[in-house]
Amino acid sequence: MRALAAALNLPGYIVNREPFPGPGLFIRILGGKPTPKRLNLLRWADSQVRRIIHLANLPDLAQLVIALDCTQTSGVKGDAGVQLYGVRIRPVKSLDFMTAAPLILPPEIRAQIVQSLTQHEKIGPILFDETPKPPCCVEYL
Repeated sequence: MRALAAALNLPGYIVNREPFPGPGLFIRILGGKPTPKRLNLLRWADSQVRRIIHLANLPDLAQLVIALDCTQTSGVKGDAGVQLYGVRIRPVKSLDFMTAAPLILPPEIRAQIVQSLTQHEKIGPILFDETPKPPCCVEYL
């Protein structure tokens, strides 16, 4: 599909978009309805993580899944108690996507991601998913 999109001269940001092809970020809203507010929050989290990962220049990265977990948890931001969304991050390496192995992020990259994401008033727990395929799929379907 990416080769076809490139042959059609679609812009690089579309050709290299994840997930591609398909329903877009809707499938990365977990445990809740994909509302405009949740999609905007996921887009923001996705852009933050992708920026950090891009700067790290990880050569083995095949796919990067960033998902919003709608199971809210209690937290504290400033002096107030708040309900927070979690963000799940699953970087994988793969040759053919029939199987995939977790790409373990270096501790300094993890720390940058956690610091960046938790600055948002609605984001709390950051979960790094290191489950291989199989038993799991790369996407949270």
